[in-house]
Amino acid sequence: MVSAIFWAENAQTSIWDPLRPLEQASESLNIVSTVIVLLLSLGLFAISLKAYGKNNSNRFLLLSLAFGIMFAKFLIKLLDFFYSPGYFFSQAAQNVFDFFVLIALFASLIKKG
Repeated sequence: MVSAIFWAENAQTSIWDPLRPLEQASESLNIVSTVIVLLLSLGLFAISLKAYGKNNSNRFLLLSLAFGIMFAKFLIKLLDFFYSPGYFFSQAAQNVFDFFVLIALFASLIKKG
């Protein structure tokens, strides 16, 4: 039993090691992927606002809110890359934005009319 614990503590590989190349590749594309998601969220925000203008449905308004929050998040994230190399917009702050996006999306699903 003791030798099994000693082996586990000194193991050189961990279960997530196969994911490291993927993580390194995604890290090198961080700014590019942020710009892509920023543009997609801006496009979806514009489309949902246009749909709201045609239908005046509260569902589309809530969708617009969700995509607007997502756009704001990625805009702040992109600005954070260039003005404070990733130190201002913490993961906790990003989680708050994600939480509000999920609330708006959920509200648009359960909203009637």
